[in-house]
Amino acid sequence: MKRLLLCGLTFSLLISAAKKERDWKTGKVADSTVSSSEYTRGATTTARTTGTVSPDYGAGSTVNANTTATTTVRHVEVDTNNLIVVGADYIYTAQQSTQHGGGLITTLVNLKRSCRFIVGDEIKYDQDKRHLYVVDADGRECKLEIVRQERRQ
Repeated sequence: MKRLLLCGLTFSLLISAAKKERDWKTGKVADSTVSSSEYTRGATTTARTTGTVSPDYGAGSTVNANTTATTTVRHVEVDTNNLIVVGADYIYTAQQSTQHGGGLITTLVNLKRSCRFIVGDEIKYDQDKRHLYVVDADGRECKLEIVRQERRQ
C-alpha cells in the first residue's frame, strides 16, 4: 500500500513538473456565450420474472407468472462555452465543452467546471497549436479548443 501511495505521489509530481511555461499575451474578450444542451445517452431495462406451476393430474396444469421491468434512462447535459479573444495579431474563436451526468465515469472524467469570462475585460492567453490557454475572471487557467483563427487587419 505504501508503494502504491509513493508511486502516485511521484507520478503527480512529475506531471506538475512537466507543465509547460506559458508565454502569456494580453488580449480582450470580445464575446462570451454559454449554451447548454441535454441528450439521452442510453437506457437500461432490467426484467425479472417469477412463476409457479400447479400440476393438476387430471385436466392439465395451471401456470402463474409475474414480470417486473424497470427502465433507467441516462441524460447528459453538455455546457459549451464560446469565447472570442482579440489579440495583437489574431482574433481567436475558441470553445470549451463540459459534460454533466450520464454515470459515474462521465462525472469523474468531467470534474472541471466551465470557465467564466467578462466581455470587454482584458485577458491573458497563450496559443499552443489548436488550443488556446486563457486565465479566466476567477484567475483559473483554462484550456479551450480553437475553432477559428483570423488575422487582424
